[in-house]
Amino acid sequence: MLPPSPPRGRRPLNTLPLTQAVWLRRAAICCAALCCVSAYAAEASARGRLRMESGPAVDSNVTRIEDRQGAPISSGLLRVIGVLQGQSRLGSRGSLYGQYQGGGKRFFDRPGEDVLLQRLTVGAGAPVTAGGAVAVGGAITVRDRSTRDPFLPRDYLRATAELGPDFTVARWRLSLRGSAERFYFKPSAEQSSAGIGGRATLSGRLGPLRLTAGVTGQRRRFEGPRLLQASLQGNAPPLILPLSDTHREDTLGVISAQAQYVGRWVAALRYIRVGNRSNTFGGGLTQHRIELSATGSLPWSMVLSGAVGVQRTRYDEQIALSAEADAPTILLDDENRSSVTFRVLKPISGPWGVTAHGGVWFSPFASDQPFRRQVIGLSLAYQEQL
Repeated sequence: MLPPSPPRGRRPLNTLPLTQAVWLRRAAICCAALCCVSAYAAEASARGRLRMESGPAVDSNVTRIEDRQGAPISSGLLRVIGVLQGQSRLGSRGSLYGQYQGGGKRFFDRPGEDVLLQRLTVGAGAPVTAGGAVAVGGAITVRDRSTRDPFLPRDYLRATAELGPDFTVARWRLSLRGSAERFYFKPSAEQSSAGIGGRATLSGRLGPLRLTAGVTGQRRRFEGPRLLQASLQGNAPPLILPLSDTHREDTLGVISAQAQYVGRWVAALRYIRVGNRSNTFGGGLTQHRIELSATGSLPWSMVLSGAVGVQRTRYDEQIALSAEADAPTILLDDENRSSVTFRVLKPISGPWGVTAHGGVWFSPFASDQPFRRQVIGLSLAYQEQL
């Protein structure tokens, strides 16, 4: 989850546009990281997988504008995705794994909307008991988002570290993790935060079903001050006043449950509830999301993946906030809306293939701020087991 963003219409402090040279340099770093992790996967005799996609697409609402704010702006773009993951043995009993994900969009006539997102995770695990009933594991994850929007950039850098035990009984596994996080919001240091938290995840199998339930809690302290609303007399709009002697603090809670069916098709149903409580005005929200996804084979060796997500968010005050859903599509689409997406892969030769992909994003419960967006594209895909 991202911390609440500045109120709409207000330009963040310390706004620094991402120039094309910087964007290209970071894209080069993205490729270099992909090559480095690839070398690790090969030299460590690890099990690994490399997937890359690139191709044109069309976005019907580039600036994510709502219907009442004006006509949406469409544009063509070039889309690039790279995913590399590997796993190897660590000593005689442990394991080491790493995953790099990078995604970028380069718009043909809207350079201010260009975006580059990267995520790197390195983790390790080892059994404590001989039978593996008790184990310990941990991971470090770094996420980076860079844009070129000079007016409302959404750039951030997030680093998270977690560590804890795993307990396995029969087909059930309980994972406990304590975590520490540092979030740096590049346009405005006041939106940066540091937090500590923990999570518990229970997973198991019942025949063809894989069941997962989890609870996450986190306490975050922001660099900026606590904000309060001061009412004025008459028709004057209320003021939002900072308390310079009190920092903003948030409490974040997430409850999730998922049932996954594994057969000829792989299908999953997931529910997520997010609650954020804050001591500042405009910082509280409650969000419910239901996701249904499926992947399976079609005639002519094609593979279809589809997902439907319905989301409803209630804010404590009438200030729009942003949140980051923990889903793979965060690499390229983070508008935090209800959605219907699809992807069709057609192999053509060896590891090469062609993918058609697209989606529709909308806000079915926002009667005062309706939103519509469609994306469709075609990409050349490469996938290889290392």
